[in-house]
Amino acid sequence: MEQLVRYLEKGQGEAGRRVRQQRVITQLLSELVRPEQWAQLPERWQRLTSQLDTNLSQGEALSLITAGLRQDKPVRYSQIPLEPPAKPEQTLRQISAKAPTPLWPPAKP
Repeated sequence: MEQLVRYLEKGQGEAGRRVRQQRVITQLLSELVRPEQWAQLPERWQRLTSQLDTNLSQGEALSLITAGLRQDKPVRYSQIPLEPPAKPEQTLRQISAKAPTPLWPPAKP
């Protein structure tokens, strides 16, 4: 699955990669909402954290996942416009000065 979401196809570029990433996330969420999957969340989180860098504790991450799974609305994907890399080897980029503000909608009470 990792290769699927990381692959950069010449004809489709970043847009194609983003579409594949969104499909994978949508499918994962559809699996996670099934009650028989809930008991496996802590074990899956442990396996996942060995492959990523985060400062979230297991409890915090599982709380966020649970809150996300309780949403009635589907996941909405947005893209924040970024400035081009200043140097060819630069991996992190700045948010574009032309980006609309606020970058995301305000939270509803």
